[in-house]
Amino acid sequence: EIGSVVERAYLAVRDYLDGTDVESDEPLGVRLAAVAEQWSRDTGLPVRISTTGDEGDLEPQVKFQLLQVTREALANVAKHANPTNVWVEMECSKEDIKIRVRDDGRGFAISGLRGHGIGIMNERTAMAGATLDINSTPGEGTEVVVAYSRRVEQEVS
Repeated sequence: EIGSVVERAYLAVRDYLDGTDVESDEPLGVRLAAVAEQWSRDTGLPVRISTTGDEGDLEPQVKFQLLQVTREALANVAKHANPTNVWVEMECSKEDIKIRVRDDGRGFAISGLRGHGIGIMNERTAMAGATLDINSTPGEGTEVVVAYSRRVEQEVS
């Protein structure tokens, strides 16, 4: 219980320091591309960005959390992966929105998966009502997939 409260407070402080506007009207795809491009400028690493499908109307808080999970995944790439290539992909369908952050870096054993960044991504994914899947193979890179089911929106409406 206390750990969860501390984690939420930490996330709120990070959001404030990031200066991220939760209520932005910009489409998620536009904001995602801007984040990836800024990350590329900051790190000097190339990133390929692709978006397919229509994201439709998303609640601002959902967009915000998905964007923050993507930022954290990219931060982990810069910190741990030592990649040659990085991809940020958003696929939208009638059923869901999937955001993938992939790299061809060093990868890691999933059994050793832990750390503060992973905890942050799990917390934010849960806050968005999404799921998080991380796949990695040592020497072959890592893929982080955040999937947001549009059924969540339909149930709320």
